[in-house]
Amino acid sequence: MQLQRLSKKDETVCELKYPKPPTDLKPLTTDVLQKMRVKALRDILDEHSAPCIGCVEKSDFVERIQNLRDEL
Repeated sequence: MQLQRLSKKDETVCELKYPKPPTDLKPLTTDVLQKMRVKALRDILDEHSAPCIGCVEKSDFVERIQNLRDEL
């Protein structure tokens, strides 16, 4: 029996995309949020469809996520 490797360009693998559920905000403490990169913080806000208008500093994003966590 010979095993075959999937080609990198095999389209059947690319079609198997499942939507990622939104990140659970409850375990995200302030310390954890402050250690995250800004891009990760933006991704969390995008997952929850929560815009952060006027967010410039990392602390603005952390504060917005904490407010969103308290609302849920």
